Amino acid sequence: MKPSVEALFESELKRRAIPFTSDPKTKRYSVGAEQPSLVALETLAREYAIDGDPDCVPRFVEAMLNGGATPDWYIARHSILFALEPNDYADSPELRLSLSKRVDRVPILVDQRVGTWQWINRQMLETWGVTVDDATEAASAAAAAALCSAKLERSDVEGVTLGFFETALPLKSPLLLAPNLKEIVGPILGWPLHAVVPDQDFIYLWPVTAAGFCERMGAVVVREYSIAPHPVTTELFKISDEGMKAVGAFG
Repeated sequence: MKPSVEALFESELKRRAIPFTSDPKTKRYSVGAEQPSLVALETLAREYAIDGDPDCVPRFVEAMLNGGATPDWYIARHSILFALEPNDYADSPELRLSLSKRVDRVPILVDQRVGTWQWINRQMLETWGVTVDDATEAASAAAAAALCSAKLERSDVEGVTLGFFETALPLKSPLLLAPNLKEIVGPILGWPLHAVVPDQDFIYLWPVTAAGFCERMGAVVVREYSIAPHPVTTELFKISDEGMKAVGAFG
């Protein structure tokens, strides 16, 4: 039996004497000491499953390390987003805004080349010479651009149009915070919307006018959350002109 991608990844980090910790609940790795990066292995695992080449792991680590230095602001501002993160942290991010009882909005820096992201801290802002407001403005613009590049897929379920995204981003939750969500999604799905985010890579959207559909989605949300590589929440959100807020929770 071939070793798991997690075993190969940990072995490669140990070989390079790179400190890391892993969170069994979220299945993420915190890699590095001074400014640790949050690393998800989903993309790497898919590559490994397809070609079975264990050398993809050292290549991944090498690319991750080469991109590990904080880029200058001109480059970084296009890769800043707000992610939805569960707020039951072992170590809380320095910068976060409460969105619900269970979820925070956390500014992140995304590296799409290797499918990783890291929480932005105050030291990074100081390095860039920018304020929290500057980062927030950049994240809004980057989310709008990411949503324009994403593909909105649709599925008809019992007469209700269910929407979900295909995107090059390593996580999908930032798309729900894009300022142009109504402009892009509203004409197709309707407005306002209900949304669920049981996992960073799992989002469903549907019109709030679909009475009774929320009950049908409950079992799906709880199941996906229970097996999610990067669980977020079982909450049900309403997205409207007033913003995004939790209106209930499943399970």
